[in-house]
Amino acid sequence: MHYTAKLPLVSRRFSADYSEITLTQLGTDAPMVFSGPGTVSQDEFGNLSLKLFQQHKVDRKKTFLYQAEKSRAGIVSDRRGCQLQAIASDGSAWHCEYVTTNETLTLHDNGCTGVVFADLNNLVQLWGTPSCFQVSQFEGIIPFEMDLPYNLCAQGKRNSYPEKMLKLTFNKVIKVEILRCDGYTSIKISNAFELLSDRFIALFTEGLSIATGRSLSYIWSSLNGETFQRRTIAAYDFEVARTKLNPPLSTDYNNLDNFLQGYIKFSLKQSHNYFGFWEKLHASWPAGLAVAALPLSVYIEGVTKEFYPEFLVDQTKQKEVDSMIAAIRSCAGIDDDLKERTCNRIRGAAKGSALDALRALAQLGCIEKQLVDSWHYVRNRSAHGSDFTLTQVHSKIQKVVTNIYACLHLFYQLLYLKIGFSGYINNYSKIGFPSEFRFADQFKIGRRKGADKSKRKSLS
Repeated sequence: MHYTAKLPLVSRRFSADYSEITLTQLGTDAPMVFSGPGTVSQDEFGNLSLKLFQQHKVDRKKTFLYQAEKSRAGIVSDRRGCQLQAIASDGSAWHCEYVTTNETLTLHDNGCTGVVFADLNNLVQLWGTPSCFQVSQFEGIIPFEMDLPYNLCAQGKRNSYPEKMLKLTFNKVIKVEILRCDGYTSIKISNAFELLSDRFIALFTEGLSIATGRSLSYIWSSLNGETFQRRTIAAYDFEVARTKLNPPLSTDYNNLDNFLQGYIKFSLKQSHNYFGFWEKLHASWPAGLAVAALPLSVYIEGVTKEFYPEFLVDQTKQKEVDSMIAAIRSCAGIDDDLKERTCNRIRGAAKGSALDALRALAQLGCIEKQLVDSWHYVRNRSAHGSDFTLTQVHSKIQKVVTNIYACLHLFYQLLYLKIGFSGYINNYSKIGFPSEFRFADQFKIGRRKGADKSKRKSLS
């Protein structure tokens, strides 16, 4: 089925019959079990829907308990969902870890029959056992044609080779081919020495999403090794796929390559939530700048605290706070509990804010001071309910718009700084969004403004 699924999924015509489907309730020792033949089909929006025909009578008591569990609104519980196992017409086995169901059942004296419906996030087929050292290949299908700086053109007979293709190499052993096909984009990743990790595949997809401003995921994917295979069919939100966040980079092969190399290398060494912030920003951006302003300013705060925690603490104040705590604890005749409560209150005095950290980065020359001022303006204005409407005078609208786009530029700058990116970027802090070359060494942490001058003075 995996060979015939690609194009139907892209064109939103996928449908597959299963001779036996089993839905087993999770989180209980006496689960509700539905089983029977059924169909998985795809609708025009990219959703995957299951329709199971329950032919054998199921226990009425378990059915009522299961439905009662689902009706408890606001409760997070595994017992509200089921695990799916399905056998396709070609004998292949597929599964989905968690689905929620709706039932149309007929009650009988000794049980229930009827039809069970469910929405699926994905269907996965597994074969073999993964082991580290084996030749491996991954292919993922994105159901639209991506605009990328393709560096190869068609060769050979017509339709025997993609019209456009982009090749990248990571760590000299991982090779990536991005092929622009008719109506979709195919991403192929291969490693001649190791089984490709899900982490690398995910980071590559994240980096490509950020670089292009598109939220990318695979409607069909396959990971093949010598002793392991995994194929996945997934639901796909075609509406989200149409939306685009202003991309950080100028369209150029070397820019894309440098950005992906830096993002993957950094992310393999350090786990972080930057892409999570980016995804939420991507979701809010289509609603307009008035809506996206507050989330953007909040996500900059989150990235700053996660990436640069060393700038959130004032070491001078920290020493003074430690001295105060020591003095309080040495006081005689005061209840110990009151001492501890007082110490806990003043401990926060040395903790800096995201604004302190951004200002410290600006003082080091790592980011422009103008970006910090723009962020402070947008953060305060958005957080305190200052409305942004088209009825305001143009000068005020322009000031708000300019500062919001400057915040977008800062959001990207904080990532550039962390991954050491050099290349042409879109400068959203300037009118017209000009393409400018960013030198990583120019903004490197550790180069304090004026440090070279003071050093020369001391030497003289």
